[in-house]
Amino acid sequence: MAMRTGSAPAPDRWWSITVGGIVEGSSRGSDRVDEMTTEAMRVAHEIESQLPPADPGSELSVNVVFHMPGRFGGPTHEGAAVTRWFRKGGVIRVVVAVPESLYTEQPEGIRKFVGRTFPMAVSAAASRIGKTKAGGSLDRATWVAGAVADRLLEPGGRSTRRLPQAGGAGRSGSPDTSERIEEILREELQSLRASEER
Repeated sequence: MAMRTGSAPAPDRWWSITVGGIVEGSSRGSDRVDEMTTEAMRVAHEIESQLPPADPGSELSVNVVFHMPGRFGGPTHEGAAVTRWFRKGGVIRVVVAVPESLYTEQPEGIRKFVGRTFPMAVSAAASRIGKTKAGGSLDRATWVAGAVADRLLEPGGRSTRRLPQAGGAGRSGSPDTSERIEEILREELQSLRASEER
């Protein structure tokens, strides 16, 4: 199993969202998905680099890892799953299963899937920490994930999102938002499966 991290950000900078990938042997079309996840990481870092510096002591970071199937295997789950929590560093790793049918999608379909993944991953992280007594906020990660989704789903567009005010809820993703994101992703997976069956 190969691990890809794309173009890594400068080590002296803290990021609320980082992107990685697991490719279980390259498959025809996996490179197109890999290119889009790398583009998404570039967009995330471009957006966040325009924000005031974060306080890594009070903010949590989400590591979004795209698990792509290949000739040696693939993900054993659907959607997003929190697989690791690095409490000391305040990083929550969320692995997103990439359906093999995505490899044959048009570029817009891949862009949609990747764009919708960011809010879903942060929502999964928020749900996980919501069940614990952990401190830390996902407000910044939630905002950046939404801005990345805006940018990828509306290429050339700018996000009009406002950063949450200090002292906000601390844990992001209201149940209504989390449920809506999960519903959108279920619909997207069903659509991909339907196109695969045709």
